[in-house]
This record gives sequence, structure tokens and C-alpha cells, in this order.
Amino acid sequence: MPEHAHSLLLALLPIVAVAVFWFYRLYRKLHREMSERVRAEQRFRLLVERAPFPIAISEPETGVVRFCNRQWMSDFMPDAKADENASTRDHYEDPVDRTRILQMLAERDFVRDYEVRLKRRNGKTRWACLSAALIDFGGDRSLLVTFNDITERKNTEQENERLIKDLQKALQDVKTLRGLIPICAYCKRVRDDAGFWLQVDAYVQEHTHAEFSHGVCPECIEKACRDLAPPEDTPPATVQ
Repeated sequence: MPEHAHSLLLALLPIVAVAVFWFYRLYRKLHREMSERVRAEQRFRLLVERAPFPIAISEPETGVVRFCNRQWMSDFMPDAKADENASTRDHYEDPVDRTRILQMLAERDFVRDYEVRLKRRNGKTRWACLSAALIDFGGDRSLLVTFNDITERKNTEQENERLIKDLQKALQDVKTLRGLIPICAYCKRVRDDAGFWLQVDAYVQEHTHAEFSHGVCPECIEKACRDLAPPEDTPPATVQ
């Protein structure tokens, strides 16, 4: 080997060694980052899959589902496996709700506790408290949606509202007698505010919604019979 070539090789050896060293460090760094990314993705999928509430990631414009957990599939997917053409648009009872959610997301980063009615896999409609956010999923702008079922709470609220309305209506219909009521100690008639003396039943009917059905008690029947019966010493009437 010529002497100048040997000298050149000796001069390049440190450079090559440094380059190999830096390539090795770069490889280790990339390998570590890839491993951490894989572990993070595995933790994410494990967490999402085991979540007790539905989670879905879809395209904002079309609503096509790009990813969903088992709970979402159980609630919304018609088959055991996800349909490539499945869209979150089909799950809203009122399509306007999805449009409103996208409009709110255009103004802020996320939507929280939006109450909406969703159609389930079995065709039944349920109330849901929905949260949504626009995220980067695989380099694409995507819509993340999750919610809790609040059907029982909404049914309870509606039942309470119905009971309150019924009570308010009942209170409006109720009339009460209050204060001192002047009543005659002999004939038992009651004096009204205008100074007229009324029978008790007429007075009560005027001031309440009560109605009377008249009858005769046993004591009064006995008394009436005694009053109507002829005296014992009265001779029977004779026919002329």
C-alpha cells in the first residue's frame, strides 16, 4: 500500500469511528422512542378497550368511524364486528345535534356534558351526556366522542316535572276556609261577607269545590216519623 494511502486511511479512521458512534446513538434513540410509542399505544388501547363507556373516533365531515372500543360496538354496531361504512351520523335521533356539536367545536377545543338522544343497536333511543373533542389521529383531523347514559336520570327529572305540574294544578284548584266563621247557634246558618245568612251546605259550596249529596240520618228519620205520626188518642178518620 502506498504510504500516502496508508496515511489517508489512518486519518479517516477517527472520522469513521465518530460517525459509527453517532449512528449507533441515533439508532438506540430511535429504537427507544419506537418502543415507548408502541408501549404508549398498547396502554392507550388497553385503557380505551376496558373503558365502561362508549368511545369512538370518526371523521368530522362524514362521521365514518375510524376507531371505537368494545362498548361502542356493543351499543351501536349491528354486527359483532365493526362495519367499514358505519357512521356516527346514524346514531343521532336529531341530526341537528351533531351539527351543533361541530359548530361548538369550531369555537372552542372541546364540548362537555352535551345532552342528546342517541339511537342504540336495539333501535331504542336513550339519553346521553356527550363529550367531544377534535384530535390528531394518525395524522388526520378526527372527532373523538364519548358519553355516559343518563336515561334513568332524565326519566326521573321528567317524572318530577310532571308531579310538580300536577301539584301546582292541584294547588290552584284548592279553596280553603280560614278564620272565624259566624254561624247561628239556633238554625246553624252561616253569615257570608255580604251579611246574608246561608245554609251551611250553600256556604261551603260557595267557598270550596266540595259538593253535597243530601240524605237523612237515622236519628232524623226516627224524629220525622214521630212528628208525622198521628197522636194515639186521635180517633181514626172516617170516610163520609
